Amino acid sequence: MRRVLFDENVLEGIRGHFTGNTVETAPEPGLAELANGDLIEAADKAGFDVFVTDHIRFTPRWRRR
Repeated sequence: MRRVLFDENVLEGIRGHFTGNTVETAPEPGLAELANGDLIEAADKAGFDVFVTDHIRFTPRWRRR
């Protein structure tokens, strides 16, 4: 099971496609006020395995652990 973080811009309707995983949106773990690289860094530190966004330019900053 993976811990998945949805950025606030991701449609809630796709949550069902991540069955078997723990899915949270940015506001749920208190990350709503963060943006860009700060959000990705906080998600990494919080133990999320996957970050889902529709802002493709931020995706390359996520490092493989």
